[in-house]
Amino acid sequence: MLPNGPSSARLVRGRVVYVTLNFDVEDTVYPPEADTDAIAGWLAHTLSEAGLRGTFHVIGDKARALVQRGRSDVSSALAEHDIGIHTDSNLHPLIPEIVQECGWEDGVEKLLEYERRAAEAIKSAFWKEPVATSRHAVFSAPQSYGAAARMGIPYVYSTVFFPGHAGPVWFAGALCFPTHAKGTSPYLGLSVEDALCRDDLFEEKLAWFGEELDSRLEAGVSCLTIFVGHPIRVKAKGWTE
Repeated sequence: MLPNGPSSARLVRGRVVYVTLNFDVEDTVYPPEADTDAIAGWLAHTLSEAGLRGTFHVIGDKARALVQRGRSDVSSALAEHDIGIHTDSNLHPLIPEIVQECGWEDGVEKLLEYERRAAEAIKSAFWKEPVATSRHAVFSAPQSYGAAARMGIPYVYSTVFFPGHAGPVWFAGALCFPTHAKGTSPYLGLSVEDALCRDDLFEEKLAWFGEELDSRLEAGVSCLTIFVGHPIRVKAKGWTE
């Protein structure tokens, strides 16, 4: 996550561009024998070998599963990178349900407790503090930003953005990395994910990515959030939830 890693800043066309490579590790439905745990570890190891640093946003239940299954090999590979929170669980109550009857202050308190549970799971699995929290699917609420601010960490995949501004924004005290795709967007979500397990599509998607990246650079984006994908999609062709 910015700005810690030496690989997060690159000189592109005579200027510095900060880039984060984001992966969402949220496959909580597969049994141990499916060995989906190994995929995230393999991707992390591949990044390390290439001298790149990514941010792996891990759901709390997934972090607990790695500990319960004794997958210290996967944890060690991911721990070479930055680890973010990707909510605590896919189970009810989800974030919108937790705060549906809340105002601002009590909602922030409830989500602060929720995010701290996820942070403890992250620390148990990866032996380090999370560098950010993030939106998982549509499971967010305005108070999520307040909880991130209280924890002193950024919020990734934010729905909050400032029109025409090509970079992160502050909202409710939290530094937010938006996902809007219009205009000079500081976010690039890879539809290449659809081709991670399909060789027939990969070159086409990679060419698309190059064009989109060039358009961001031409627009003057200096802080780019790249969503690479869900590691599980290396093995699964469809959505997993």
